[in-house]
Amino acid sequence: MTKNDKNMLISWFLVILGSISLVLYLDSIFRYINFPSYLDHAEPNVVFRSWRLLNGEMIYNPIDSEFFLIVAYGPVLFLINAFYFKLLGSTILVSKLSPIIASLLSVMVFVYYAWREFGFRLLGIGIFIFVCFLLFGTPYTIWTRPEPHIIFFVTLSLVAGSQGLRAENIWLGPILVAILIGLSVNVKVHSFIYFIPVVILYCSDHYLKVWPIMVVISILVFLSPFALPQISMEHYIEGVKSVVSVRSIILDSLYVSIRYATSFIIPGILALTLVIFFARNNLNKRNIFAFGLFVVCVIVGLYPSSLPGTAWNQLIPFIPVSVALFLHLVNSLSHHLKSQYVIFTSLILIFAVLSVTPQKRFRKNIEGMQQKTTEAVLNVKEILEKFPDKTIEMGYGSDVAETYKLTFVKPILAFAGNPVTVDGWSDMESYEYGSKLQASKLKRFKHCKTNLWLIPRAELPFTMDNYSPGKKAFWPEYVTAFMHAHEKIDTSTHFDIWRCRSRN
Repeated sequence: MTKNDKNMLISWFLVILGSISLVLYLDSIFRYINFPSYLDHAEPNVVFRSWRLLNGEMIYNPIDSEFFLIVAYGPVLFLINAFYFKLLGSTILVSKLSPIIASLLSVMVFVYYAWREFGFRLLGIGIFIFVCFLLFGTPYTIWTRPEPHIIFFVTLSLVAGSQGLRAENIWLGPILVAILIGLSVNVKVHSFIYFIPVVILYCSDHYLKVWPIMVVISILVFLSPFALPQISMEHYIEGVKSVVSVRSIILDSLYVSIRYATSFIIPGILALTLVIFFARNNLNKRNIFAFGLFVVCVIVGLYPSSLPGTAWNQLIPFIPVSVALFLHLVNSLSHHLKSQYVIFTSLILIFAVLSVTPQKRFRKNIEGMQQKTTEAVLNVKEILEKFPDKTIEMGYGSDVAETYKLTFVKPILAFAGNPVTVDGWSDMESYEYGSKLQASKLKRFKHCKTNLWLIPRAELPFTMDNYSPGKKAFWPEYVTAFMHAHEKIDTSTHFDIWRCRSRN
């Protein structure tokens, strides 16, 4: 066997390995689609805001409004989800298609990028690491929250930037990247940090002329959704301020985030180390500078990932950049194939091991809640049929570990036209951050503006703990006002039905 034959065989092996990892990822996606609810309490909040937008309602309300729910996500996220609702109807299943399609498109776009930029020789290892990162980050990479969309935008920026360098027009790449930055920042305000290495790699030629224009374009793209009448810039800013201005770093969360952050840096560090030893003359200064800035950006990303109510998922959108920079660096070892194979073997072992535990945990969570959640969905639909002329909201009980997860099916109520004025995620964060109790919500309880409330069966309403240890999820005034004005009238499989006492 010739040297070329051997190299081709190894390349095919890596492609097959990458394909196997993709099959495993597709299996995780199928499990999530087949699950009738959500895995995180912020997902329903995103979903019914998107439904509100589709129906011409305000998605950001004044802080003193009874419909105010805390959120720091921008309107692009809700516009994307609303598009799917408009196209396919408003269901829990459809709400999951948006992030899942974004995630799958990210894989496809990255495959194209790796093929065009590095050829077949590095395609397989690129696919493998990219997909293993997605497996490693499950469910963050497929859930109904911002991360899958930002990953997609960042991956697209790699293609846009690299294609721009090949084009004769110096503006093509920078303009496209700037648009993607604007979209991402609209989803999450700090998202620009994920694009900084991309800008250095592909948009740094004529930077004195190009970068100011990119900033202007990004700002205009960011602002454009606020031209819609149901999207208030003022109330969006109020919501962001209510979240970010009162939080400080939790040391335990910082420690966890640092551990995960190292996984994004390890591939580049390994490649750079071997390049310095064996191919120093092949070092590209732009690649080195981009990788250095990437490390700085990851360190900066530790801040939003270490705040109360967040986690290391804030680092997830670094996935495309981490793999791209690794491929750029390891490509410098093209004449030192043994060194490349040492890196490939090391990373295959590292990422195979890293992917196992998150996947086991993900499958366990899905399987453990499958039956009860299916019953809860049927339960809510039965109640809607039983009380067709009543407004119905999802309330909360005393258990935050198990039955709280059953309340995640609440978008079913919203899809039927019911209001959403109380949300577990929103109230947890508001109460924890010391936000002022909203008199309008308390008034709504007292005046029974919602006809019926669903409370997890045999639990005292609105008494559950916060996810943060030693704290409650709701103000004590919620319990007093609700119990004074309401009484239990019926019991179903998983929910008690409460109504206003005055209606006896």
